Amino acid sequence: MVIKNLQHITATSLKEELHTTGNSPIKVIGSDYNMYVAKNSKNKNPATDIINEVLAHYFLTLWEIPTPNIALITIDPAHLLPEYSNNHRAHYYNNEIFASQWINNAVDSNIMFEINKKKDYDKFNNPEILFQIGLFDIWVENDDRKPTNNNLLFQTINGKQNIIPIDHSFIFSTMKYSYLDPATFSPIENENIFVSSLGASLKLYKKKNKKWQPINRESFYRYIQNCKQEYTNIVANIPASWGFTAEHQAKLYDFLFNDERNRAVYDEFEYKLR
Repeated sequence: MVIKNLQHITATSLKEELHTTGNSPIKVIGSDYNMYVAKNSKNKNPATDIINEVLAHYFLTLWEIPTPNIALITIDPAHLLPEYSNNHRAHYYNNEIFASQWINNAVDSNIMFEINKKKDYDKFNNPEILFQIGLFDIWVENDDRKPTNNNLLFQTINGKQNIIPIDHSFIFSTMKYSYLDPATFSPIENENIFVSSLGASLKLYKKKNKKWQPINRESFYRYIQNCKQEYTNIVANIPASWGFTAEHQAKLYDFLFNDERNRAVYDEFEYKLR
């Protein structure tokens, strides 16, 4: 799979702020006429949170996991609305920022839902994608998809729900790239989608089917190899102004594609499926 370069667009209209405990992004209309959720990094250097969003988008794509389209967006600071919070100071918009396309007909999956029978299972187009997402989160050490915050959208398509993961600012254990060390892999027991109501119930439901096989190790390594092959092309899409230096890129490469760490990642996945 060959990745696509990021589209560069301009915000033509600014909408409401989405108040969250993190970046509190804003909804905008882009010059391509699509609605986006735009997230700045408050002038951090490196802009770790939005760099992570770009990286996660490409990695998810190469893992064959649904993910919203993204773009780099320019917002004129003069057009910021007066009701915006201090998360949107004018100088935060001197450079392009990250934007994720708005998903229509979608709701946040933090609503209570369990899969205990075929009727529940059949409400989804892609329920087993949860296993890929769970393994992906272990690989990127995602700190922010857990039972209290699933960071999943349910999108209604033809009367069924598609599961789409969102919000990846806090991957790589929310660490600075310079601190990443593959030897320190240490997943947290109860901080994964597998122990959410949805993930745990799907796991139990699938275990009742003797023909079910989880993602095998071969597929896992194929996903990793896809990311490894495209890594240089992926990081080339990240603006220089975001401060993702060659040293950071090399450190992350060594972290993600370390053979010993990846063996431990898959072992942890198998453990969580027990």
